[in-house]
Amino acid sequence: MTVSRALRGAKGVAENTRERIAQIAKKHDYTVNMLVTGIRTGLTWTAGVVMPVNHAFYCEIIVGAHDELARLKYAVLLSSLPVDYSTPGKSADLRHLMPLIEHRVDGLIFRPTDDRATDRHLEELRRRRIPFVTVDRYLPAAHCDFVGTDDYSGGTMMARHFLELGHRRVGFLAGPDFVSTARERRRGFVDTIEEAGGECTTIQMKDFVDLKAANEILALKPRPSAVFCVNDFMALALLAAAREQGVKVPDDLSVAGFADLPDASLVSPRLTTIRQDPQAIGRRAAQVLVKRITVEEEARVFEIIKLAPSLVVRESTLAAVKQK
Repeated sequence: MTVSRALRGAKGVAENTRERIAQIAKKHDYTVNMLVTGIRTGLTWTAGVVMPVNHAFYCEIIVGAHDELARLKYAVLLSSLPVDYSTPGKSADLRHLMPLIEHRVDGLIFRPTDDRATDRHLEELRRRRIPFVTVDRYLPAAHCDFVGTDDYSGGTMMARHFLELGHRRVGFLAGPDFVSTARERRRGFVDTIEEAGGECTTIQMKDFVDLKAANEILALKPRPSAVFCVNDFMALALLAAAREQGVKVPDDLSVAGFADLPDASLVSPRLTTIRQDPQAIGRRAAQVLVKRITVEEEARVFEIIKLAPSLVVRESTLAAVKQK
């Protein structure tokens, strides 16, 4: 039992004893047979991650979750989730979770497709007593652990930045209202602008990138002096539309995004944005999940962790008095 605990990294083994066992195991090329361990303990020491893989932000969450789970001796099974922003009325779908469930993962980390999912949509996971942690999109109607960004705070930060630059007539290109990240960013931004006596024109989009919306906000008369976009992709689209129409950024229009994706610092002008920490989201989600797996008591109080974002000021925003 001492050898078993030492090789699994479990508690209750003196450090010098653990070191001696590790040296002997290395000398004899010994590795732990996780299948045998699973039969004895009921655990497979695997965790499932269900996430879009063709999106830079979610790939960083995967990296954070993978590295932390690997550090904690868990193997990771990945299921690719489409970057589907959902449509109103669409319920949560277990299609991408079931293959991992069937492989008997000890727990799951996933980004919900529909953030209006309720406990009923997650009933299959609860029935099988599989711990899970949701990331990025908060499920207000479900009882589960969550790790994401404080999107409301991020919206507030950008509003304050615009106000400090003297912008009082601003615009917001808002993402789908049925997605919590878009909804909270809009609330934080609009609330702060209006509380300061400013005027905000919001254009509601059905997706997170919409060139028609970019052209629509550029055509407003009078045009806002600054526009906040729900994410960096939309901000980059607005930069392209402004360039095509001869609107200079930031001389004629200040533009800002949300996420601080790699392209934000590579475009010209470099994009002012709200920085998220997706790797930290993945790490924290892994820590919460492993705690759920290893603690036998059923969760009564779920963890809602919203990591603080930060403002990154670059070249795409300018004081209102300096604009033409």
